[in-house]
Amino acid sequence: MLSLSLFSSSNKVSVAIARKSKILKLLEITNEHYNIRSDKILELIHEILKIHDNSKITEIILPRGPGSFTTLRNLLSISQGLSITNNARIYTLTTFDIFLPHVRFSNQALLLFFRDSRKDFFFQFFENKDLKWIKSSKIFCGFPNYIKKKITLYSNLRGWKKLKIITDQDGDFPIIGKKAQIININAKSVLKAHFLGLSSTTTKVLYHLKHYAKKN
Repeated sequence: MLSLSLFSSSNKVSVAIARKSKILKLLEITNEHYNIRSDKILELIHEILKIHDNSKITEIILPRGPGSFTTLRNLLSISQGLSITNNARIYTLTTFDIFLPHVRFSNQALLLFFRDSRKDFFFQFFENKDLKWIKSSKIFCGFPNYIKKKITLYSNLRGWKKLKIITDQDGDFPIIGKKAQIININAKSVLKAHFLGLSSTTTKVLYHLKHYAKKN
């Protein structure tokens, strides 16, 4: 019984494989200077399945967004093809869920934000409830000024004294008014989030562009 995870962003693609909760292999392509074509992940899948018997794959785990429309659809199509071939079950996570295995419970609340192929940011708030990160807001989309307003609003509404802020973006975000911790996520992070029980069986992709689907 093997678990295969997929991850793709504008500058990174990766695949990982695990037996039960033990991660056996991670393959990754990264480039900070230009976008990586999402079909590059097929090369990594082919490579990792040369090492591990694909007939033993029982589950496939991938992000369902928010993120790039093309990338998300590509990952889902690949997963569905592998699922049919191997009779494997598909599990999905939101992109925010993938950060959570890396976040310590040292604060009362958490803000996760990231940007992928767009100028604005996706972001969502979480609260620490009995050492579990529980969603405290819907998914928002906007620029740093809008994020700052939401930080003030939610901190006042929820009575948060300490807010941890995490992103995968290099650079300073002074307009947010707080220092952000940088966490880089990949297919290994997808597996870790799945093993924490954060995944679901829905294959509904989260879009944030009106011409693709309803806004979340």
